Amino acid sequence: MTDQSDFKRYNIYENEELIAKTMDNLKYIDPEHATREDAISLLEFMQTTAKVVADTLPDNFDQYYKAYKEQGLG
Repeated sequence: MTDQSDFKRYNIYENEELIAKTMDNLKYIDPEHATREDAISLLEFMQTTAKVVADTLPDNFDQYYKAYKEQGLG
């Protein structure tokens, strides 16, 4: 696993612009759940997912990504 000791969580609760944009997107995807609370919940989920992915990446992820790019897949 990679070292995530300096992983900093972005404060989604104070970014009203981000919350508003998320609410706008939810209006198209799921209009019944386009409230501020739903937007924050989605942003929390995305933040948690990003942390889990970062924690599970192998230490040599750069090598995997370089090989992926060289194969013309990315």
